[in-house]
Amino acid sequence: MSRLPLKIACILILLLLSNSCPGQISEVQPDYTAGDSGLTITVKPGETFTVGLFAAPSTAYFWEVVELDAKVVKNTSSEFVPDPATKNTVGGGGTDIWEFQAVAEGTTKLKMENARTSEPREPRGEFELTINVAGS
Repeated sequence: MSRLPLKIACILILLLLSNSCPGQISEVQPDYTAGDSGLTITVKPGETFTVGLFAAPSTAYFWEVVELDAKVVKNTSSEFVPDPATKNTVGGGGTDIWEFQAVAEGTTKLKMENARTSEPREPRGEFELTINVAGS
């Protein structure tokens, strides 16, 4: 009796399980994207949220936080996630995913700019949120 069908079934199960593992930032759907710029949001102290913005680091343009009161909301991490369709393409883009955490009650503006760091500041993109931190 052949064990080939059993081996194939085991391989398929392992592949399915490996694609469903949580915790990878590349699988995170950002809470806010470029279309949400200008919104006012409310979060609770300790709560986290993410912002995802198109980026193409090989063009020398980078997203940078240019305004944020870190006593109210702090940036906890950021990671570039390449678009699978352009992963191996020169100049290929993806998404910069930024995570923020509400620290204390108050209001702050999050302002981000997409600009080259090696030239005088002429941003080619901006993103803003007004963040109210309230409640517990």
